[in-house]
Amino acid sequence: MRNTNAFSLINVCNSARPG
Repeated sequence: MRNTNAFSLINVCNSARPG
């Protein structure tokens, strides 16, 4: 259930990065 936390962080990082 802690996977969501890691996923959230990755998502934020990906969103902040210009893709």
